[in-house]
Amino acid sequence: MNTKFWLFFILLVNVNLLSGQKQIWDIFTVEDQPYSSVVLSAIENDTLIVKGTGNEYKIAINSIKILKRERKSKTGISALAGIVSGGVLMYFLGKKKAEEQSKFPIDLSDLSVGFSTGLGMIGGGLTGYIVGTGLSADEVYDFSKRSSEKRRKILEHIIARNN
Repeated sequence: MNTKFWLFFILLVNVNLLSGQKQIWDIFTVEDQPYSSVVLSAIENDTLIVKGTGNEYKIAINSIKILKRERKSKTGISALAGIVSGGVLMYFLGKKKAEEQSKFPIDLSDLSVGFSTGLGMIGGGLTGYIVGTGLSADEVYDFSKRSSEKRRKILEHIIARNN
């Protein structure tokens, strides 16, 4: 039971590290006015309120052409988290299996534990790499062909997700 707790704790810490990303957006309006590195704050009537570099801006929802969020690459940290998690998990599972199967005249438990730990690190690293690549995809909304109501719903969803 103690081993399961620590494995769950390691997994939980890794997930929290990956999900702590702040949502910073770039907004481009129909008038080609860029608002870079802003945080979406609230919606009042038909106006989006954003905050950036100590200033607050009010942008008419109908004037927004593109909303873009560039995400930093999470591939490296995800692969590292996968390597650690997979290695730890397979170390404990391999150690348990080695203790159960000590029928050979030669003690192969260290070799078995090392092999399972190595496989866990490889599998965890590959899984982490794939997850990290997916988390790094940019988020882009093209509002040019969307109705006012649809724009508003998307923006409300993003603001709710951010809080």
